[in-house]
Amino acid sequence: MSVKIIRAAFREIQKLSYDNFQIVYQIISGLSQGSHQDVKSLQGHENLWRTRQGQLRVIWERDSGNIVVIKAGLRGDIYDRVFDSRNRTYPLEIEAIEELNKPQGTALVYHPAYEISLEDSNWNKEEDRWYKFIYANYYRYSPVLTSSQKLPFAELMQHGIWSTNNWLVQSGPGTGKTVCAALIACELHREQGWNTMLIVPPAVREDLENYSEIKKIKEQNSEGFWLGTFPDWVRKVDPELGDRLATSEEELTALRELVRFEGLAPRLGEISSRDVLLYQAFVLDLENGNNDRNPIFQENRQRIEILENIRPELWRRKLGDRLCNFGVATQLISARPSPLYQNQPTILIVDEAQDFLLAQLKALIAVREAWENQRHSTYLWLLGDLNQRIQPVDFDWGQLQLGSRIVG
Repeated sequence: MSVKIIRAAFREIQKLSYDNFQIVYQIISGLSQGSHQDVKSLQGHENLWRTRQGQLRVIWERDSGNIVVIKAGLRGDIYDRVFDSRNRTYPLEIEAIEELNKPQGTALVYHPAYEISLEDSNWNKEEDRWYKFIYANYYRYSPVLTSSQKLPFAELMQHGIWSTNNWLVQSGPGTGKTVCAALIACELHREQGWNTMLIVPPAVREDLENYSEIKKIKEQNSEGFWLGTFPDWVRKVDPELGDRLATSEEELTALRELVRFEGLAPRLGEISSRDVLLYQAFVLDLENGNNDRNPIFQENRQRIEILENIRPELWRRKLGDRLCNFGVATQLISARPSPLYQNQPTILIVDEAQDFLLAQLKALIAVREAWENQRHSTYLWLLGDLNQRIQPVDFDWGQLQLGSRIVG
């Protein structure tokens, strides 16, 4: 039986002493095995239960046959008075019951939760696994989608996925875009048999590689599931072109040498990877529209105008037979590779799209169109939020001219 723990419960468990912390594990482990010793239902709430062991109380509910832990703590907690008191009309207790239904003022179905695999045989070998799960952030790698996170995906699968091949998903910070991208990719691959390709920035890739659902698929050596960065994706779909892709260090070295050669160093000072992105986004890419309306361009206008002194032909000559990220994207748009898979549909899911060069996203759109024209059903989802932009790139939703957008 699966056990899920909502985020609010983690904070309570982390406050307990080590001994009590271990007792909570014993209670949760027992629940996962169907052992319901000293269990009492919460009067007036069919699905809420309290399990007791000594001074510890764990409050949980059943969800499709599984356990969802809502609260955990010592007997002195106000919630314990709700469970043990016979006077159900006491206003404070009524408020507490309502709080159980909506922890921190949010309906339970909207609360982030994390699944702990208690049936894993490794639990018996690693006594500190429970400790790491709670205190070392291991829980972050076993997320469970909330109802609100599942809704756009469910509606899309039921009504809209056949009507368009490109979808934009924009939502604010903390709404779980990355979690959605990862778990939806896993579900599409596992349940529908789709080929899924998750294309993400390097830091996100490192994080996602630890997700339990992704680990399970990789351990099975499952064909048709892929996770990596944009350069990784280029090497996957077009190995020959990928071999020509310059590394970040090669791009940075080339720009620094050109800045010195052109005598621009006194005006620019230290050259960083941000300058490499600015150069590719706003100097090399001449088709990205009206930069006067781009906030990144306006913020870095003086620096970009100095970088414009480096002619594109000098940049290409300095890289030699290597291509920068913009150059590779341009090549993909003009010479599109063949589909990697031929059986089930393929979906390209791009997370943190706001940190990609506009040319990179246009290349993804072009490749999707090419695969579709070669009779291979292919879909593209872009997830992002301009307010979370980290990289100084020229990305803009409107310039992609795709039209179908989900706002979460």
